[in-house]
Amino acid sequence: MSKTGVSNASPYWNPLGETGGDGGTDGDEHDEGGQAEGGTEDARDRRRERAAAVLARRIRRRASMRDLARALLIGALVTLAVLAVEIGRKAFVVIHRADLTTSTHIA
Repeated sequence: MSKTGVSNASPYWNPLGETGGDGGTDGDEHDEGGQAEGGTEDARDRRRERAAAVLARRIRRRASMRDLARALLIGALVTLAVLAVEIGRKAFVVIHRADLTTSTHIA
């Protein structure tokens, strides 16, 4: 915020804590004596570090969720393959038994 209390920042939040705007006095504000206001850069650095930590946590969480989804997909495919093999074996047995019952000789 500038000294007038009006924000020069963009209405859109940036995860790195950087603000847009019209290039106002945000960043290196000075009081009437030409002295820089204390704490503005420190607060921004802390905000950037906190935002970077949150972003890193989100990236790690997404990576772990992606790994979990891959594992579940592989498990589902293996299950489908096993079921396909078992259905094929059952069909073979049923067809084979049907051949045995219909191939009787009539004398």
